[in-house]
Amino acid sequence: MNTSTKMLTALLICLRDMPHGALVLFTSRVQMQTAVHALDAQLFDVVLVQRQLVRAKLPGIHLVRVETGRPSVILGLPSFCEDMNL
Repeated sequence: MNTSTKMLTALLICLRDMPHGALVLFTSRVQMQTAVHALDAQLFDVVLVQRQLVRAKLPGIHLVRVETGRPSVILGLPSFCEDMNL
């Protein structure tokens, strides 16, 4: 695992305890998948990953989590934001 992936993984661990949502965009699918595979098991319920779920459903799931006071982190690629009003 390279230094940038280690840093992102550490960031995601910190995001676990956030009372609101976050969007993390990766420059490559390989980098995103590397970070996903390095995630702590406790983060699996917090993280939503582009390409593992239908792109159109991710914002809705994320919004419900945030509105109910649960943390939620979307991991995606720059293409995730195309045609979306964030």
